Amino acid sequence: MSWFIPTTTVTLKRGETTDEFGDAVDGNTVVASGLPCAVTQSRGLGDQRSFVPSEARGGVVETFTLRFRPNVHVEEQDRVLDERQGLVYQVISVYNPQSVVGAADVRVTAIRVGAVSRPVNG
Repeated sequence: MSWFIPTTTVTLKRGETTDEFGDAVDGNTVVASGLPCAVTQSRGLGDQRSFVPSEARGGVVETFTLRFRPNVHVEEQDRVLDERQGLVYQVISVYNPQSVVGAADVRVTAIRVGAVSRPVNG
């Protein structure tokens, strides 16, 4: 049985393609859109410090938990676009727990990787 209250709707994107230089870039293949999703930010243990040698700087990687209705097919490395806020999350892991009663929510651990520009009044 599904117990979460959606906070937004999202679009799932999957796949890779190459740019004009032959470098791998994220593909824009839409797998599903308009999916109800609950997004919560992990606090404390969910945040990790990182160091990027090529940029000679450190930072904090914030992790998020995304919950979907049962039977939504999400894969690692999918990108999740928050349709309400324009934020983009990268899926790190997917957990499909067993449930004693009904089907359980699909739980995803993700990191925020960017945002989509859009008009403020749009």
